[in-house]
Amino acid sequence: MRARTKQLDTSKQHLLTYSEAAARYAVSQNTVKKMAENANAIVRFGRTTRIIAPKLDDFLDEITG
Repeated sequence: MRARTKQLDTSKQHLLTYSEAAARYAVSQNTVKKMAENANAIVRFGRTTRIIAPKLDDFLDEITG
């Protein structure tokens, strides 16, 4: 039996996991990781990594014009 996936509303979240950001931007997790590194939008809490969504949004707005 397939596991159910939860649909999360990531538009209001400030910090996202790689998988949440990949779903939000419709790209792969590797692409999200590269974009977040270029935007300097990565925060690490011990072994947990989160992406600062507003910072990544601003970066994407800047590079797309």
